[in-house]
Amino acid sequence: MPLPLSAITTAAAYSILQDAANNLSSYVKLLQADIAAGQIPCQDVLATLGAAIALQTQATAIGSDAGLVASMTTYVQQQTGNPTLDVPAEFDASLTALVALIAAIQSDYPKDSNGVLLDRTFSSAGVVTWATLAQSSLPLTTPALTAWAATVS
Repeated sequence: MPLPLSAITTAAAYSILQDAANNLSSYVKLLQADIAAGQIPCQDVLATLGAAIALQTQATAIGSDAGLVASMTTYVQQQTGNPTLDVPAEFDASLTALVALIAAIQSDYPKDSNGVLLDRTFSSAGVVTWATLAQSSLPLTTPALTAWAATVS
């Protein structure tokens, strides 16, 4: 007998998005702290990118289900106690900022003309050593972090 699967519930979809957004928010705060300190480990940039892509994947999948979006609108309005909250508009604004954040990181990240990443080297002992970036290395990423963070609370 095949495993019975059911459609995702509204509460589960909202929880998935909350978890992914909270995860990305943690990485955004870490990367913003790195930028403020002037020493940006490449691993933190890649972790932020990975979390952003994971959220985008979840948001795109959930957002493609019109029925789920409609039920989530009511659910989120109830959860926040704000019956006039325009959930689809807020969702779209956050997703737009998320897409811009992903593009900014991909654009700013160190790579050669062929797209080969330049984020690590071998030490004289043969150990992989990660690069540390300067603030000026992320001219697009820095404002994109702020813009996305402003779309979530």
